[in-house]
Amino acid sequence: MKKLTRYGLILFVVLLVGLTFFAFNTQTAQATESEEVESEEAEETEAELKQTSVDPDKKAAIDAANEAIRRVPKAENLRVLDPTIKNNIARARDLVDTAMEDYDAVKADFPELEKLEAAEWQVERLEAIYAARDAIDAIPPPAQITEEHRELIEEARRLTDIAVEDYGATDFELCYRYKILEEAEKRLPEPEPEPLSLIQNQNLNQSLSPNQNPNPCLRLPQEERLQ
Repeated sequence: MKKLTRYGLILFVVLLVGLTFFAFNTQTAQATESEEVESEEAEETEAELKQTSVDPDKKAAIDAANEAIRRVPKAENLRVLDPTIKNNIARARDLVDTAMEDYDAVKADFPELEKLEAAEWQVERLEAIYAARDAIDAIPPPAQITEEHRELIEEARRLTDIAVEDYGATDFELCYRYKILEEAEKRLPEPEPEPLSLIQNQNLNQSLSPNQNPNPCLRLPQEERLQ
């Protein structure tokens, strides 16, 4: 009987300790959770305060830039060089630069900034393609090409290389003008060798000995061969 009483007492003590430990852990967990909630609320409050404390002029500049960017079409939809669209892109860039330079705005303030940059690159690409087309169109018909048109054709080649190599323009985008350029280049006469300058002539004469034949394919006179 005494043993049963002793075991019962020990079991009661163990149970009491377990309940105490469980209650302590529960309170600790609740306290930790409460601290996390309070921390999150404090961060949200701080963020709200920052938003409300933003310079109204800065906010207006950022909002104006973002609104202008939203009106810019996506780069993949730009197929022709429309002056109105080009002006809208330039205006959006000006507003972004103003917000960043005058109000210390950062790129993160403009969620669609990459869209604007892609549109700007596409405009540059179209301008390069249009320039190459116009330069090729300025070349006269093949039968009329003379040496006087060399600079014109070389400039057309330079602009075409920029459009093709730098911006990946295709012959289709050039409206199949590439063959016209190649034909014009073939029609150009062979360039005449530039005359030697006075200094180059002097250097050439000094490099030759008095008895040296400048052309090894020519036979020397019999008297010089005997010497």
